[in-house]
Formats: sequence, C-alpha cells, structure tokens
Amino acid sequence: MLKLRRIGLSIVPSCCCCFQTATIGASAAVKVARRRPKSSSHPSSSFLPSLSPPRRSYSTPASPLYPSSAPLPSPPITYSIPPYFKILALESSADDTCASVVDSNRKLLSNVVRKQHHIHSQFGGIHPLWAQNAHTKEMPGVIKQALEEASLTLADIDGFAFTQGPGMQACLEKSCTSAGALAAATGKPLFGINHMQAHALTPLMTEEFPPAFPYLTFLISGGHSQILLSTSYDEHRIIVDTGAVAVGQAFDRVGADMGILTHPSYGFGRAVEDLAASTPPLPVPPLPKPFWLPKPSAPMFSFQAPHTQVLAALHDFAPPEEGAHHHAHNKETITLEQKVAIARGFQDVVAEMMLEKLRYVKNKLKKERQIKRKSGLVGFDGDLQLSSLVLSGGVASNKYLKTRLKEFSDQHSMRIIVPPIELCTDNAAMIGNIAVDRFREGRNQAYSDVLPRKKWSIEHLDGERDEFGNEIVPEPVESVEEQEEDS
Repeated sequence: MLKLRRIGLSIVPSCCCCFQTATIGASAAVKVARRRPKSSSHPSSSFLPSLSPPRRSYSTPASPLYPSSAPLPSPPITYSIPPYFKILALESSADDTCASVVDSNRKLLSNVVRKQHHIHSQFGGIHPLWAQNAHTKEMPGVIKQALEEASLTLADIDGFAFTQGPGMQACLEKSCTSAGALAAATGKPLFGINHMQAHALTPLMTEEFPPAFPYLTFLISGGHSQILLSTSYDEHRIIVDTGAVAVGQAFDRVGADMGILTHPSYGFGRAVEDLAASTPPLPVPPLPKPFWLPKPSAPMFSFQAPHTQVLAALHDFAPPEEGAHHHAHNKETITLEQKVAIARGFQDVVAEMMLEKLRYVKNKLKKERQIKRKSGLVGFDGDLQLSSLVLSGGVASNKYLKTRLKEFSDQHSMRIIVPPIELCTDNAAMIGNIAVDRFREGRNQAYSDVLPRKKWSIEHLDGERDEFGNEIVPEPVESVEEQEEDS
C-alpha cells in the first residue's frame, strides 16, 4: 500500500514515481479552495486547510519574549560590597576569545586572549560563522585558564562582567550567555559593559597617573574610527564617527589585496605595518600616481578612498593578465619593493586623514566655546582645557601612526596616552576595569538582561532598549551652532 506523508498543503508520497500525480492533486485542491467563498457549505470544504493565516487582535499586543501569561523577569539581585573583591570578565565581540580576572584595585590577576587570525586570513576579514564557532569552542578553555592563572576557583569570584555590545551579534552571544549562566549559577552580580567605553577608559587601569577629564579619546579599531570628548566616567560625546570603512577594516583589505602573508598571532593590519617599516634589498620605486588626501567631508571617518588608491597602484604596478577583469591585478608579478611603496603610501594617507580630523575637532570645540561665550548659553564654564589624547583600539598599536599622532599632541600641549599593545587590542581586562566601579556603585543587572546589543552608542550608555536589546535612539538635540543660527 502506498504510504503518503503530509508537507504543508500538499500530500507528497514517499515513492518518487508518484510525486507528480500527488502534486497535481494538491494543486487542484488549492485552486478549488481559492474559488470557493468563505460562506460555502460544500460538504467537502471542511477537510481543506485554511489558506490565510489566522487573524490576531492587535489591541493589546503581547511581547514574543514575555507573553502576558508569563511572569516578568526578576530584578537585579542585591549584594553586599566587600572592601576587596574580584571580577571575572569575558569578551567575544569580534574574533578574539578573552577572559580576565581583575580585582578591586584594578590589578590584573590574569588576562587570556585566544586569537583567530589563522582562521580568518583566508577570507580577508572576519567570517561571522567561523568566528562564532571558534568562540563556542574556546570560551570554556579561556575561562578555566584565567582562573588557573589567577590561582582562584569559581567560588572566589565576587562578580561577572561581559561585553554586551557593540559588536558582531553571533560573537557577542557567547560572552553574554556564558557570563549570565555563571552569575546565575553562583548567585553573584552581573554586569554588561559597553565595549567602546571599556577602550576609552583603559588608561584608568594602565596609567599610574590617569588622565584628568575632559580629554580626547581616539578609538581606532577594525570596526570603529571615532574621536570622543570624554568629560566624565559615563559621558562621552562622539565628535567624529565611523563612516563606510573603519581604519582597521581598510588595513585588512589592503593586506588581503596585496597578498601579504599573515602570522598566526596577528592579522593583516600588523602585516601591512611591518611591510611599510621593512627595508627591501632593492630601492623602493616611486608610486605610479602619488597618493592624495581625500577632500574633507562631514565629521565622518571613511578610509575607502585610500583603499581605492591602493587598488589603482596595484593595477599600475602589476597589470592584469589578458582576459582578466580590468580592475584586477596580477599578484604573481608585483615585487616586494612595489608592495613596500604601496604600504608606505597607504599609511601616510591614513595618518594625514587622522591629523586632519583632529584639527577639525580642536577647531570645532574652540568655536563652540566662543559661541557660548558670545550668547551666554547655560553650561559655559570657561575655556575647555583638554589634558590628554588617549589612543585605544587595535590600530593604536601601529607604531608609525602613534609617532604621527604624538607630533600633533606635542604641538597642542597635550599628553598622549597609549595603553600597552596587549590592552589596545580586544581583551577582557578592560571589561573588568569598568565592572570594578559598577560593582562598587551597585549597578548590576538582571540575569535575564543578557541580550547582545549589536549597536550600542557610547553616547547612550543607559539609554532605553526594546525587548530584543536594540537601542532606542532618542531624538537628536540641536548643536550649539544650530541654536546660534536659530537665534
């Protein structure tokens, strides 16, 4: 006897030879159902499935996460604050799986980082699925290693911190769920930290004399290129934001396009830097066309133009083979000396773009203070004295860019602060650093508040979020210049 199995509206036989007949029969049934009016009393209409989705009343919409019949999530736990405590922090926002233990004195008891450059070098950038799988595999091991290096057990930990955003959604989930599960199982407080705030406040942990507010923070990484005015621990204003291509992303693209071999412990950015600083056996040839500085535009960083110039130089140095795409280049014929010339030209343009934006920020802040002084707006408190320029993020480890930015800070009587290289790139120690103050202030969160925040502006650290963890951006506020124009 022929066995049938039901899939959706059609009846599909397990025997392949009868597939066409069954499909035609199902199609006919669908056509009949479409012709028949809703009020039809045809005796055979009862067995036909409904073709339209069930209607739902939207007068009182229910949350898909918290239906009306389900109890609301429990509030954050209350806890006592001992004079000495230890935080276990986790980080997995991109391609580094990290765990660290930081004590109440901001002393680093352990700092474990497992990188994935050997996985993603074949893709020319971070592959989300491979990164997610690597985090899943490595997270238990880095937690175990961090505790062992600190000579602690899980019972010795007083609180758990994790990177909640911004970052890659699937990658963030690993630190979010791991920290949430550990905190709930041990009954300890939980702290979700903003990744960019952690970068901006790293000098509070690394410097013997931390910078005084206000100061400028230059965040340069694979996904962000921002200049911030940091006026307090939780107040950071974005003056120049990330555009189409962040600086670290541009370095990765240039390295991949030139076919540079990467090291298992670092990626294309460090490889391009090393290539530019190398001394090839033959003289470096001039570029076919000198790299030019893109025209200043809106207060946005976009390093697409330098990358395009690199592609043009590669095309001129190594024209494509016959039949290849006209924008391609022959990686086999380009010489080491030509690669060095391109890498140096690229770094020069990137440095000039950074300096141009820093000059823009200085002029903008000066103009704002002048307008406040002239109009007598509330909030004016004299001239703004910027004490320091803090560099943070993975690209801050680039020695050439640090040298160029130090020249700028010296010209403007600003102290330049660059954390150690291992704390410039992604790490969990900076996450624990923020959690230390949150622990003292009793600002923990519920165990259910572990949804990743793919986009989480440093300007809205305590902003409202929807039920899926997405940031609800408030209405923009007029700038000082706009207020002046309106008046």
